[in-house]
Formats: sequence, structure tokens, C-alpha cells
Amino acid sequence: MSGTPLLHNMSVPPRSTLRVTHPHLGGESFRVGPPEQWRGFDPSHPPLLEALERALEEDGIPDRIGVFVEGDARADSRLLSTLAAVAVLSRRSGPLYLPWRPIDPLLVRPAAFVLVFPEEGDLP
Repeated sequence: MSGTPLLHNMSVPPRSTLRVTHPHLGGESFRVGPPEQWRGFDPSHPPLLEALERALEEDGIPDRIGVFVEGDARADSRLLSTLAAVAVLSRRSGPLYLPWRPIDPLLVRPAAFVLVFPEEGDLP
């Protein structure tokens, strides 16, 4: 037996259960609430680039790659200001925060997120 018939015989029985767990990432953690909590952000009147860069610095966003993670924020996560959240999301590329990406507030769609900057050795 080979080809397609063989593949049909490799099905998983319906009673099987898969459990997926996410690895814990240590390091600095930041969070932002849902869009209705974003105060002072109007996409039709984006903030100035200088204000966004200053917000990143004031909120303590590290100048290294970060990882957007799903789920609830850790208890020690810091809440970002709206301006810092706009800057962070404009530098998002899939699940990664890339600090070298240019800030473009016109591309931002407000969303809740958790951003972690893993410590060395946390990633496989």
C-alpha cells in the first residue's frame, strides 16, 4: 500500500486529545488593554513622530527584539501609555517587535496586546 490509500489509514482516532502549552518567557513584560481603553488616540489625527519616540523612552521599552504573546499578562507587566502602544504596534512584524522598524502611526489598528522582551537563554 502506498500513496493516497496509505495516508487515509494514518488518521488520528476521534478520541485523541492534544494539549499545547506555551513556554514561559521571563524578562520585561508590557501590556495594553482593549481599544476602548486607548485614551487620546485618533487615527485620523496621528501623533507626532517625536512624541511617539519619547513615549517609548519614557515607558522604558528596550531597544531589542520583543515577542508578542497570546493570553493574559503576567502580574508584573507594566501598562503602556497610549502613545507608546501606538509606537510599539507600528513596529510589529507578525509576533515580533522590531525596534529598527520605522514608526508609522497611520498603520496602527488599536488592539490589546502583551509584549515580552525575553532574557538571554529564554528562547530555544
